[in-house]
Amino acid sequence: MGALKDSEKAALKRAGFIPYEIKAFDEAKDVAGNYQDLNTSAENWQNMLKSRAKWIALLKSKGWDNFQISFRIMMLYRGHRSNRSPFLLLQAENSPAARTRKITDNAEYRRRLSRTRVTKTLGQAYGKDFRSTVLPKHVPQPPPTPRLIKD
Repeated sequence: MGALKDSEKAALKRAGFIPYEIKAFDEAKDVAGNYQDLNTSAENWQNMLKSRAKWIALLKSKGWDNFQISFRIMMLYRGHRSNRSPFLLLQAENSPAARTRKITDNAEYRRRLSRTRVTKTLGQAYGKDFRSTVLPKHVPQPPPTPRLIKD
């Protein structure tokens, strides 16, 4: 009898967790030495299962087999002085960064660049609520520009 029920172990297996990870979750103990009460219905736990299943489906669509996938997963835990555990995945799903929209550096650069351009041109107050103004119904055409090329 461990920290997980058989149905919870089966859910981890279906999501693509390897036996090493399932065993680590099942043998999780608190400071007093008792098995931890893992809340498998929590949002971060469910997100962890969805993320793993989505990642494995992506790798399989790229032609990876089960051995290559399990080897890649084991690389996360083997040979690191930090003694990584599967709870690292649970912490990653619980972090504020996991809840924010993923944005690339390039997209962030473009967003900041456009914001800087708007601020330089229109001032710091741009984007704040302004009083509504009444626009004229007839907007005259701009004056014609002189031709630069002679006919």
